[in-house]
Amino acid sequence: MKLNTLFGKFMIFFVVLFGLLFSVSLFVFLKNFIIHDYSFSENLKSFNNAVIFGVVLLLGINYEKIVSYLNLKWN
Repeated sequence: MKLNTLFGKFMIFFVVLFGLLFSVSLFVFLKNFIIHDYSFSENLKSFNNAVIFGVVLLLGINYEKIVSYLNLKWN
């Protein structure tokens, strides 16, 4: 049970970290687009990289749970 609680706290930490990363990326995206008038496609690339990093991070954290769920579902 303690491991489950620790894992839950670990997940909350990474969800908050991803939320902060997403917020900062969105702020930089809007700032560059509005103030510096960078091209939309170049600015979107950096924003997409941050979002992809966050998704990969969350999938990596949940990999064990996803695999165990699929094993239960298929067997």
